[in-house]
Amino acid sequence: MAETDVIKVCKVCNACKSMEQFTRDAGTKDGRRGKCKECDKAYYRENADRYKAHAKRYRVQDPVATKEKDKSQHSKHKEKRNEQSARYRRENKERLKEYQRQWVSNNLEYFRYHNAKRRTLLTAAGDAYTKADVLNLLQKQKNCCAACKMKLAAKFDVDHVVPLSKGGLNDKSNIQILCIHCNRSKNAKDPIKFMQSLGYLL
Repeated sequence: MAETDVIKVCKVCNACKSMEQFTRDAGTKDGRRGKCKECDKAYYRENADRYKAHAKRYRVQDPVATKEKDKSQHSKHKEKRNEQSARYRRENKERLKEYQRQWVSNNLEYFRYHNAKRRTLLTAAGDAYTKADVLNLLQKQKNCCAACKMKLAAKFDVDHVVPLSKGGLNDKSNIQILCIHCNRSKNAKDPIKFMQSLGYLL
């Protein structure tokens, strides 16, 4: 019998709903929580500040365990999170653009310093890669992100495998194509450590 055919009564709102409307819980007899998802969401909204304060205390008290848990959750739900991020960016383009403009306006000196520093690194790194190099790399990667392996959207980033700040070159031997999310996550991290953080055995 499908879960949509099984009826369960929510202990909060007393509504009769299908089992799929209740969050899974291995500790209960029927494998579902007593409260329906809607009541769970309503309770969280009413107590959001308390939940956030508790989460903050936990992160401060045990940062190592928190970091490991975050890595595990990211690896476990990587594709779902990437899809959610891509959908959010598509649906909130203007909002994100305005946020970026506001951030630059509020951090103008840092923005200028960062750009000047990057220009210096690019000059020191030597010969630049070409558009043809990027197109060739896209073909080799089968139009997929080198990190998460998801299909690339219309916008993507050309990443320096070994960051310029760590002595990496600015030529075709040191570039890869990443989705915007993965490139932001990688930033100037060591390439091997970054891939290991995604669950790759390198």
